[in-house]
Amino acid sequence: MPLFADRSSANAYTNTFYEYCRLLTEAGLRLPSQQTVIIEVPGRPVTLYIAQEKLPAARFAHQLIHEFESDLIPPVVELINRRLASDQVPVTIDAVNKYYREDKLIWTLAAGVSDPPN
Repeated sequence: MPLFADRSSANAYTNTFYEYCRLLTEAGLRLPSQQTVIIEVPGRPVTLYIAQEKLPAARFAHQLIHEFESDLIPPVVELINRRLASDQVPVTIDAVNKYYREDKLIWTLAAGVSDPPN
């Protein structure tokens, strides 16, 4: 819920948001439906509400990884790496193994993280 000094700033942010969604969709991501609403109340900052369709929690990577057979993880890592920008650090199987903890439902693929969260 971003706040703005005026409606034109909120409109500019809204345009940027929709452009970002368009680019993600063009890159092959399937995004939930979304809608924006700008609310103006006299004497208060202009508020932009961004609503998106709620997706089932079970469809996010940190949950889906539990459904994969171990021999399916390398092809998924390869697919992720093919879609990364050239300046991004590639994901490795070692990183997946290091940060995936079934008992805590953790699958973190973050560059620069030296130890998994406790």
